[in-house]
Order: sequence, then structure tokens, then C-alpha cells
Amino acid sequence: MIMKSILRSIALCLPLLAATSAHAGVIINNTRIVFPGNSNEVTVKLTNTGKKPALVKMWLDTGDANANPDEIKVPFIITPPIARIEGSHSQAVRVVYTGDPLPKDHESVFWFNMLDVPTKQSIQHTSLQLAFDTRIKLFFRPAGLPGSIDQAMKDLRWSVVPHGQGYALKVSNPSPYYVSLGHKAELVEGSTSYEAKNVDMVAPNGTETFDLPTLKASPVPGATVHYYAINDFGGAVKLQGTVTP
Repeated sequence: MIMKSILRSIALCLPLLAATSAHAGVIINNTRIVFPGNSNEVTVKLTNTGKKPALVKMWLDTGDANANPDEIKVPFIITPPIARIEGSHSQAVRVVYTGDPLPKDHESVFWFNMLDVPTKQSIQHTSLQLAFDTRIKLFFRPAGLPGSIDQAMKDLRWSVVPHGQGYALKVSNPSPYYVSLGHKAELVEGSTSYEAKNVDMVAPNGTETFDLPTLKASPVPGATVHYYAINDFGGAVKLQGTVTP
């Protein structure tokens, strides 16, 4: 059994760590994976940007980043699940759908994990072993869903609701697509803006609430929400919505 906690271990004294530069050499050439429901598999490309060989392990999970990879049940197989990638080379891995039933009326989301374990280095009598974990979303998109992800990003519904001792920004997603919000969403009243905290993904036909810690009174009619949503290519699209009662 491969234990992530062991692979992530660091055996190095702090002064030496401060003087040592280490970074993940293998990157995923996608920021997200869209799996069409009418396909049996998709290909994910990995690239080793470093000069030395790297060993990577890959698996999918259902949302729990701390789950044991050997115990997770998902309707996909990654092949190969472990790969050695030479320096300055790429490796294509296949994500194969097993056919186990998934909802047909909305998207399902999983997370593609890649654990990059660089070559062990000896520095005098002390060794450094680091593992770098990269995690991106995989959206299983059934064939024939109405609308599009681009339209779903624009059709979010926004309102301001009481939250604790203050207010929060509530967003509803009436579409069958997951909408991933970007790094920022803010309520705008005239020349004043109030930034929402912990902005996140909104599930199909779901709602999320984001705290507005600096908003002290209910917004006036005509207030807007400026936000970013992430498209299928990983681009952040700036959008604007109107606050409704």
C-alpha cells in the first residue's frame, strides 16, 4: 500500500531546507478534465519539465483529498496508474470509464490526483525527499445535456441573505453543469464593493453561500455581483450578475 503521508515526508533540518530549492517537475497539461458521456476514455498529458526522471502515481477520488487511494471506489480506471517520466519528456495516461451508472441529467465531479515523487537527493549526510500532490477536477458530462457550460456560467442567480450577525452572498445554479467560480466575487453598490469570502464551486441545481464580512446593511436595489467563472479550457471569464430579492 502506498501511503501518501510517507511519500510526503521531509527528512531535512530547517537550515538546510531554507538553503535548498525544490519544486515539482511534472505538470498536468490541463487545469480540468471534461469527460464526454459518449466517450469511453480521455487522455491526460503529463510533462516532466525537469531534467531528471520522476515517478508519478495517479488516482481519482470523489472529493476527499485525504482518502486512501487504494480504498476509493470510482467508475474510472487510470492506465498506467504509476509512470516514470524521463526529464524533458511527456507521458500520456488514459482515463477509462468502466460503465458503472452515473446520473444522466447532470454532471458528476471527481478529482484527478497526481503525486510527483522527485529523485532522492543526498546532501552530505542528510537526504531530502519531497512529494508534490497536484489535484484537478474531472467533470463527467452526460451526452445531451441542455444548454452549455458557458451559458450556465452566465445564468447564476444572486441574492444577499442574512448570515450570522451580518450578510452573505447567495448563489443558485439552475443548470445541470458544475460552475467553478474563480478567485474573486464581489457585491458592488455604486463605487463601493464588498468582497465575498471562500468563493467555491456551485453544483448543478445547487446553492452556495459566501460570507460578506464588510457589508453592514442590506444592499439597495440595483446592486450587482462581479465574479469570475472558469470555462472548460481553464480560463477565468469575468461576468456580472444582478442581485435579486
